[in-house]
Amino acid sequence: NVGFYERLQEKIPDLSGADLKLCALIKLNFSGKEMAYLLGISLGSVHVARHRLRKKMDLNRDVNLTNFINSI
Repeated sequence: NVGFYERLQEKIPDLSGADLKLCALIKLNFSGKEMAYLLGISLGSVHVARHRLRKKMDLNRDVNLTNFINSI
């Protein structure tokens, strides 16, 4: 996806490298288990990372993170 990182950093400038990687995996529709395997972390850690990403993006609970990232 050309320009995805640039658009993402324009919208939310304070994302870390790990956050960007997680966003890319979410955009590619990877499951939590697949993300955990690729990143070398537990499934629980993926859930925590997604939660922290939602907080950084200031998203309400009723906004779907996957849909939000796919719209960027």
